[in-house]
Amino acid sequence: MSYAVSRRSLFGGISILSLGALPLTARAQTPAAAPGAPPAVEVFAAPAFVDQVALSPDGKTVALVTQRGDDKLLFYMNLADRKPQFQNMGKEKIRGLAWGDNTHILVISSSTMTLPLQFDKQELFFAHITNIVTGKVVNPADKLRKGFYNTIAAPRRVRIGDSYRLYAASFGDVQGSCLFSYDLDGGYPELVATAPDLASGFLVAPDGYVLACEKFDSLHKKWTLYANQNPPGKGPDFRAVYVNTKDISTIYTPGIEGLGRNGDTILISIPVDGDPEKPTYHEVTRDGQVGPALDTGGEGREPLFHPVTRRLAGWRSHDDFVSNNYFDPLMK
Repeated sequence: MSYAVSRRSLFGGISILSLGALPLTARAQTPAAAPGAPPAVEVFAAPAFVDQVALSPDGKTVALVTQRGDDKLLFYMNLADRKPQFQNMGKEKIRGLAWGDNTHILVISSSTMTLPLQFDKQELFFAHITNIVTGKVVNPADKLRKGFYNTIAAPRRVRIGDSYRLYAASFGDVQGSCLFSYDLDGGYPELVATAPDLASGFLVAPDGYVLACEKFDSLHKKWTLYANQNPPGKGPDFRAVYVNTKDISTIYTPGIEGLGRNGDTILISIPVDGDPEKPTYHEVTRDGQVGPALDTGGEGREPLFHPVTRRLAGWRSHDDFVSNNYFDPLMK
């Protein structure tokens, strides 16, 4: 299900690999507690000293986020020569880290601020791409044309031919949400799709094909799914194919979860009667045919997607202590 006030995971679809054992140890500086006394409150409030660990696709370089005072540092090191390098990322909150390819590290950060012509503070997200060969750091959205903010939403790594690009949405004063394609070295962005009727939440396949987007109308309590009617190679032609006005609550709405099992359908979740604890999952074709509720094999399970094809591959469940993945061998 979707939250009416915030979108889904930033890296939906980008595989971020965690290392089980890292040849580094670090400990944050926290106030010492007296013997037998509980830890100081600052211990629980302090940010992680080592966070967001990721291994390059070729397995040769490790990257992570660490801390120096109030500043966040991007650390990366070739595992063969073990010569560490750092980039100071400032005081922004680090929300995600992934490799674009073997030489580019993508860091997503956020800051709380108020946009022009608006009154409420928002958590805005920014992209930083570091070339580990040249050391150059760019925010690719800085080159967006006039009228767009240099913030991004829902970044995805997309393979076009033999190279990778970053696909991410940005918002404009008038245009609403648009999907842009970015060169990893910071070239000028290319407009890929414009969401209809101020929709957002683009669903992008690994090859760059844009399948769908979504819109929640809080005034009329209506959620709409827009699907691309054009084949690959042509610009998106979005049409409203499914509308839900029943399963809406103050916080939870239906939402796009990802690609269906065959890669050409859209997996959506529906919080039945607005209940987020009991959602049903359905595959929707691009002409608007909604399939029956899928069998998740157990209550409380969520979709599990293949790390390469990004198609529905099974289901997962988790609690405070254990996370379980249930892959379906029939799903590709």
